[in-house]
Amino acid sequence: MTDKKKLITTVALLCTLAVFLVGFLVMKNYNENNEVPGETTEETSVKVTEFKADELTNLSYVFEGNEYSFTRNTDTTWSLDTDELFPVKDNTVDIMATKLSGIEAEKTVENGDVESFGFDAPYLTVKGKYSDGTTVEFIFGKTNPFNELVYLKDVKSGKIYMAESTVMSPFKVALTDLIQTDKLPSDISDDFVNSLTITDEAGTSKAINPEMGMHLTEAMELFYKLEFPASNCKYTTEEGLADYGIGKSQAKVELSYKSPETIINEDGTSSTVQVDTDYKIIFGDSWVREETLEDEDGEPYVEKTVFYYYTTPGSTIVYSINENDYEKLMHYVGMTDDELYDVD
Repeated sequence: MTDKKKLITTVALLCTLAVFLVGFLVMKNYNENNEVPGETTEETSVKVTEFKADELTNLSYVFEGNEYSFTRNTDTTWSLDTDELFPVKDNTVDIMATKLSGIEAEKTVENGDVESFGFDAPYLTVKGKYSDGTTVEFIFGKTNPFNELVYLKDVKSGKIYMAESTVMSPFKVALTDLIQTDKLPSDISDDFVNSLTITDEAGTSKAINPEMGMHLTEAMELFYKLEFPASNCKYTTEEGLADYGIGKSQAKVELSYKSPETIINEDGTSSTVQVDTDYKIIFGDSWVREETLEDEDGEPYVEKTVFYYYTTPGSTIVYSINENDYEKLMHYVGMTDDELYDVD
């Protein structure tokens, strides 16, 4: 090898070494400035709270700028402090109570830049009070980009932890997710439907039965759309139902079906029988939702959609079905028997 080639080879090796050295120093400096603090324990988890969830009497949290506060009732249900009429989905709040009462963290943070943890603009804040008077309060800050753990601060003790982001999951719910809506009966089977009777606003009725074939099938598909969605629902009192036209209109849908019921025989064995069961949905006034949208040219326009209120007897929650599906249901009232029985 000539001296010139040796020189070129040596320079190339030095350049390569320099690149590796610079890269090493950059990564070292980056890691030092962004190190994950708190690796001071070999424990796989740290117990942050250890309480009995059923002894939690008050719970509140702030998520996305909205604060929700609940008080446990004597019958173990929950009430929304700002609105006692609000139909709280108790099991959702129970899950929150369980999580708050048994928080586990991955590690304790004993060093690092606390100001960078995001506690000055919390992602989530949770408070609780127990039957013995004990109170707790926690602030959830930023998520660490290296291990995807969230910074958690115990406000009372000042301790800081890093926990799995799933600790926050039960509290990441909006008010509409906390409504205990009604449910259609789970024991309805199309094979055991006796009839679906539809009554219009004037009180004229039409019963659709299994002999009408596809007409009953299609009508049942419309019936299942009355599934009590939380979106657009309104909660009120029995007296307040009239404000939505409930009771004023005669429009309704009545389902007659056979429901399976288990009975005990004389010899002690059990068997299933089909029991005639009725279920009713009643309609109220129509209302119009207006949305401002943009066309293909970016010009704004107002889109109007008509809905009809509805509920089920005994409920104080009012729901909405769009005009198209409502009119399809009412269309059956105007059909003749010949049209309904003509299923070919």
